[in-house]
Amino acid sequence: MVIWSLQTSGKLYFNLSGPDADLIQNTLIFNPFVFCQVFNEISSREMEKINVFKGILNNYVFVGVISCTVIFQIIIIEFLGTFANTTPLTLQQWISSIFIGFMGMPIAAVIKMLSV
Repeated sequence: MVIWSLQTSGKLYFNLSGPDADLIQNTLIFNPFVFCQVFNEISSREMEKINVFKGILNNYVFVGVISCTVIFQIIIIEFLGTFANTTPLTLQQWISSIFIGFMGMPIAAVIKMLSV
């Protein structure tokens, strides 16, 4: 739903126009997608528990993988534009991308509360 929404209405949501609008829109589809995956990994740490952050810093491998994913994402978006076909984003676009990705966490918490 996130990718479809950004693909069909991303230019409107982010008020994009001009010659770079398509490239910025594609970057704004890719970036939230990655952050959706990051927050899904965090939500999936504990399949039946709501508080997925409890003890998260005790698992150094998990923290390392998440940290590397975020760091590499920043490098790809901000510095590897020609290679990765992306463009640097504004601070507001970064915050929006992270927020869109984070929205999966409350949804996952609600789903975990449903009895099966």
